[in-house]
Amino acid sequence: MPKCPPLSKSWSKSEQSAFCGQVSGCHLQTHWDNNVCDYCEGGTGRVSLNDFTQCCGGGVCTKGSKDYCEGGTPVGHRCDADCQCVHNSCGRLSLNDFTECCGGGVCTKGFKDYCEGGTPVGHRCEADCQCVHGACARQGGSDETTCCPSGEMHTSWFKDYCGD
Repeated sequence: MPKCPPLSKSWSKSEQSAFCGQVSGCHLQTHWDNNVCDYCEGGTGRVSLNDFTQCCGGGVCTKGSKDYCEGGTPVGHRCDADCQCVHNSCGRLSLNDFTECCGGGVCTKGFKDYCEGGTPVGHRCEADCQCVHGACARQGGSDETTCCPSGEMHTSWFKDYCGD
């Protein structure tokens, strides 16, 4: 294992990264508010959406300008990219704006990714595929769609209703 060079705190983050990267296998890692040049065979990345980087054992994937540890984020934790999740799927469980690692696949509706079969009965939904029983519709006279108690639904006046 190579010895990684010490960093000067007066350098910018890009200067520290360039200096650290001169030694093969050395990568800039963030520990709270300090950057450290450490040896890391798999590269460095984020496990969740925080700004802390750590050594990645299984490689690094990139989304936008951020590097993530490939497959390092467990189910139920916040995510930004499919590749960072254990099951390679990052989506919404409900109509919220944040994404988390899914236990299975991902389905897309309205330019949003949802965890396939991850939304429980009675919770708000937008797509059939996100519901446990595969049915997202209105219940009773409500205009809000929720996951139906069973996979049954019917259509009336161009609107889907739970069949239970």
